[in-house]
Amino acid sequence: KNMLRTLESWSNSWFSAGSTVRSQVIFLCAHFHAIMQERRTYIPQGWAKFYEFSQSDLMSACETVSLLVKLCEGKQRGPGDVGIDWTTLIGVLEQAIYGSRVDNEFDSRLVKEYMALFFKTDNLNPGRMKSGGLDIPPFTIPNSTDMPDFRAQVEQLPDIDNPQS
Repeated sequence: KNMLRTLESWSNSWFSAGSTVRSQVIFLCAHFHAIMQERRTYIPQGWAKFYEFSQSDLMSACETVSLLVKLCEGKQRGPGDVGIDWTTLIGVLEQAIYGSRVDNEFDSRLVKEYMALFFKTDNLNPGRMKSGGLDIPPFTIPNSTDMPDFRAQVEQLPDIDNPQS
């Protein structure tokens, strides 16, 4: 539900403005943000304490993605380069947006681990193999800039998550 609310708050014209990679990574940001917020439900197991991750954090992340994608446009790409600097994105998210709110060592390690799971080229590969374990994200990222394609993936998720899965 959290991700659906986020997608509903975005206009299709804003979401689709730019490249496919921009839309895909912004969608990953929305999923990451939803996970950060949902973990608060399981305090003290989810987080050591309540962290106020807000829509401003998500919008800052999305603006960072837009800027990084724009910076990579026109640059020569090597094999496996999809058009975004993952290291810089993770650094900004960790140091300035999400990680800067977290003041517990365990929680900080958890944020870093989630960032490493979410923000990587493999997640944009439509043919990525499911591990059979915990797949993040638990769906294929559409190779599109069209919001309904992304919304369809979110609508396939169950309404209630099993914390043990």
